[in-house]
Amino acid sequence: MCMSDIKLIIGLGNPDPEYGNTYHNVGHQFILFLIKNQKLCAPNSTAVLCAIKLLKTDAYMNESGACVKTALKKYKLKPDQAMVAHDDSDIMLGAYKMSFARNAGGHRGVQNIIDYLKTNKFWRLRIGIRPASAFPASAGKPAKKWIKAEKLVLKKISPADQKKLQTVFKEVMEEL
Repeated sequence: MCMSDIKLIIGLGNPDPEYGNTYHNVGHQFILFLIKNQKLCAPNSTAVLCAIKLLKTDAYMNESGACVKTALKKYKLKPDQAMVAHDDSDIMLGAYKMSFARNAGGHRGVQNIIDYLKTNKFWRLRIGIRPASAFPASAGKPAKKWIKAEKLVLKKISPADQKKLQTVFKEVMEEL
């Protein structure tokens, strides 16, 4: 499969406003970033990003499967034509990974999507949210105590971390 086949990018997150600026909502934030930058597309533009549909889920993170399945059906797309953007607490903040046909890696929202679609054959944009200080040998210092993902994902994003995320979003947009 080729990333150029992507026709829909779906950002995972939680719908309530209180979650808007949390690490668990970086998928939603990524979609908002793309929407803002998609407005720069000229009418009838052939730019790839301008042709991709963008969607923020309206379900809670761990119940994303039905929303993704409905969107694929609505746009008459196969799972391999979609990319799911979400937080990943195993990746350092400021980094990201794109993958295809991988298991959920403990991410309950992704597992719910796999369960609903009965396949893992879709693209994933895994956006790192783990503070650099939590990784061994970060800046020559020992790692701090590992924060469980459940505690990390609902924390508010600091302005400094928001800047790092915006840089990641821009890098991903350029890669797409």
